[in-house]
Amino acid sequence: MSKRSTFPWLAAALCVAPACSESGDSPGTVPDGGGGDATADAFSADAGRDVALGDAGTDVAMGDAGTDVATGDADADVGTGDAARDVVTVEAGMDVATGDAGRDVATSDAGADVGMGDAGADAATCVPIAPRAISDTVIMSGPRLAFNGSGYGVVWADPRDRSDAGVDGGSADDELYFARLDAQGVRIGSDVRVTNAPGNIAGAAIAWDGTGYEVAFNDTRPAFALFSTRLDANGSKQFDEVNIAALGTPPSLAMSGTSVGLTWSAATVQFARKQQGQSFGSPAMIATGVNPALAPAGAGWGVAFHSDKVYFAFLDAQGTKTSSDLPVSTGAGYRAAIAAGSNGFGVAWGTTIAGDDLVFARLDSAGARIGNEIPLSSGAPSDGLPVVAAGRGGYAVAWVASDARLLLRFIDATGTASGPMMVSTTAFSGGPRPLDIVANGEAFTLVWTDTREGQGKPYVTSICP
Repeated sequence: MSKRSTFPWLAAALCVAPACSESGDSPGTVPDGGGGDATADAFSADAGRDVALGDAGTDVAMGDAGTDVATGDADADVGTGDAARDVVTVEAGMDVATGDAGRDVATSDAGADVGMGDAGADAATCVPIAPRAISDTVIMSGPRLAFNGSGYGVVWADPRDRSDAGVDGGSADDELYFARLDAQGVRIGSDVRVTNAPGNIAGAAIAWDGTGYEVAFNDTRPAFALFSTRLDANGSKQFDEVNIAALGTPPSLAMSGTSVGLTWSAATVQFARKQQGQSFGSPAMIATGVNPALAPAGAGWGVAFHSDKVYFAFLDAQGTKTSSDLPVSTGAGYRAAIAAGSNGFGVAWGTTIAGDDLVFARLDSAGARIGNEIPLSSGAPSDGLPVVAAGRGGYAVAWVASDARLLLRFIDATGTASGPMMVSTTAFSGGPRPLDIVANGEAFTLVWTDTREGQGKPYVTSICP
């Protein structure tokens, strides 16, 4: 493991008007590919508005206090019980069981049943996947995942091409790669190189559009910019990358019908859309805020973002804003994640720019919050920023704590949250969101950077509620 260097020019680039007045996170350690340092994250905040760069390079992942964690070596049986919070481990070869207020959680190796005993939950059709490496490469930027109906597409950045110094950036370079996974999370074919340019990938997004994958990413080639491209179902690039904007936070993509929506922020929340096979139209400002996340909503989209607190707004099929900014959090909230459920939305966020304590809320189909906020974590160790997905029975929220635990909690249709489940104890905690999650029928599938083999590699698992 090696330290990533801080790039003053990158931090300066993110200090957009109004001028930055306070700092966010500091650079941390990342899995190193043996070829040098990569771009660090920069954060700035002014009057509650934060601008963040999502490169894997800043330690911002957190945990929570008072949590009992059960771990064990291969083939060991481990159990814990805490009246308030139980954590269970999901590792290949490890059987773990806990009890929390009448809720039983059990995990086992591939092919076994993984279940949570919530009322009405039916995991009979859910097939878990034991944690496994997607690729043998060292990963430099947290993986992003899309479900295509029968398998998955994954993108990440890694430094394997640094040996071609002078061709596309040399020792400070990394490139975006893509892999196909089958329904069991097994890679199909070889990794596919997506980019070939100087600089570092600094946050990416991927979405399945029905016949291929839409991909958006930030790159420092040589100036920081947001790009997009499209891959066919096998991962072959359909056209060269297109420069969307000169500056942006990590992008968020979502399909709505046959339209692709893309959102990001600089000083304000930006949005662009396109039809399949076309180019993105001109970006438009849709809100005063930063760090947006996108989800489909009818013929349009729903977007969550933060300024003084977390807000939600609707966009129509043309990307025009059709609602006011609807408050989601009661107090300050940062860098929300959003998923579209069957009757509304699930939103998760951090209480600080780095995450710290995590909170979840359900929204109805009109964007109004249902009930109270649901605390997901509190206290030390601090927690990283969450990801969220919507499944048939509710939502799943996952995050990586600063002590390298990858944790997951289920929230059912009534808003009841399960105790935390520990997916890994060797997850890489650098970057604002070094993981991703999607729903696949009854299962929730996760990708993240794991260091159990020494250097960080992209991993995948599926878990049943």
